[in-house]
Amino acid sequence: MQRSRTRNYMAGLLTGYTVTFVTIAVGLWLTPFILRFLSSAEYGINALASEVLTWLMIVDLGITPALKVQVAQQTGSPDRDQLNRLASTTFFTQLGMVGVLALVGAVLVYFFPVFFHVQPGLQSQVTHFLGLLILGSAIALATRTFSTILVAYQQIHVDNLISLALIVIRTLLIVTLLLYGWKLLSLAVASLAAIIITSGLSIIRCYRAVPELSLKFRLTSWETLGKIGNLSVWFTLGGLALFLINYLDRTVAARLISLEAVTTLYLTGRVYSLFSGMLSRLSDTARPAMGQLIGQGKLADALINGQHLFTLSAGGAMVIALSLFAGNGSFVPWWVGKVHYGGWLLDMGLALNLIVHNWVNPMHTILTAGLIVRPQTICYFIEGILNLILSIVLTLHFGLIGVVISTFIARLLTSCLYIPWLAAKLFKQDYRSFLVNNLRRIVPVLLILMPVACLARLMGEHFKGVLSFMLPMAITAAIGCILLWLITFDRMLRLKFYNILLDIGKVAYKKA
Repeated sequence: MQRSRTRNYMAGLLTGYTVTFVTIAVGLWLTPFILRFLSSAEYGINALASEVLTWLMIVDLGITPALKVQVAQQTGSPDRDQLNRLASTTFFTQLGMVGVLALVGAVLVYFFPVFFHVQPGLQSQVTHFLGLLILGSAIALATRTFSTILVAYQQIHVDNLISLALIVIRTLLIVTLLLYGWKLLSLAVASLAAIIITSGLSIIRCYRAVPELSLKFRLTSWETLGKIGNLSVWFTLGGLALFLINYLDRTVAARLISLEAVTTLYLTGRVYSLFSGMLSRLSDTARPAMGQLIGQGKLADALINGQHLFTLSAGGAMVIALSLFAGNGSFVPWWVGKVHYGGWLLDMGLALNLIVHNWVNPMHTILTAGLIVRPQTICYFIEGILNLILSIVLTLHFGLIGVVISTFIARLLTSCLYIPWLAAKLFKQDYRSFLVNNLRRIVPVLLILMPVACLARLMGEHFKGVLSFMLPMAITAAIGCILLWLITFDRMLRLKFYNILLDIGKVAYKKA
């Protein structure tokens, strides 16, 4: 079981990183290509629409994450009937939620151009653009049960391969339709087509991976929905709170500044967003395995794996965030033009947000796997409200910098203090000792690496072209990785790396 769990985790992680690297490469190439066909305001609408659609998916009512953790724990002691009751109840409930999504989406389409002061000449195009995106969201919601089951059964690598297909299809369609003059609509049509194709693939693969799966309306029950609902209500509220925390910046920027400001914020923070996905995969991929360990009562094993997860996530975030900060000031002007760069203060705020997010995120993942949802939700709501207030006040006084720094301040004052306390309680650890153990090997690296990143950034200004950002990033990343290995990683974690490299070498040797 342990071998299978580790193999599935590594398969999920490796394919996940493949998807992440392809996403980064495609995103970096595609963005300047799209900007050749769209104005700054049109691109801002596209960035804003993706954020607004994230809000819209709250109609899922937390059913998807609730199903994910319950099925993950159920796989520890498989029960076919229970699986089919859970899956059937979830599937048909989500079909009903599609109607709610369509209704809310229609209201959104009507008010979006007015609320965000869209130019009259763009309003008709924006209406059709949003309509197609909402249709795609409805299809994704209707078929989400299948990908959720794949993830819960540690078939994350399959879901990742499907995501890779979506990236390829979407990119080809965007390029083709932009060349034919479809402008904003090309992005929506490409997204819709990719969702339809990949949803079909997800359904087929789910039935192959879990042949005992049977979705029937007669298997749905209010009792099962009630069990899911006990979690899903808090997942819903937690999702709403996380939207306030993580998906508020573009909306505030659009409402209080301009659509062009949304483009500047989005493009300045684009590399942080892309690499954040890579870090998030560490925690997301581990969730099913952690759920199984906790479900089996193996808290000691879960604690060891959790501590390694904290180390990799927070340590990796520091190295990546400060490496990006070292080169982003030169990269963005080279990539999309100096007009789209928001300045070094905005850059630093984005880097700090990436670090604190990925320090808390693995603890959030483990607590969720342990079905500890309610207290997290309350904490995130407080953080979200504080973030909203700070965003409005600071943005009015400091512009885009206020949008970003408000998120950092709100998280430091709430989640960074309370979520570790919940994690310590789950693992039956002393809070102070737990906090110290997760900081003592991280903080020294941060204190050493921050001045290194600043000096590397200044050095990059003396070069031109690719060297102006690649050299500072490479120097900071190299020093950061050395510091992590020497200071942050413990003996057991280093041994895990050795074993992983050995396994990869054996596979490569056999194929050769």
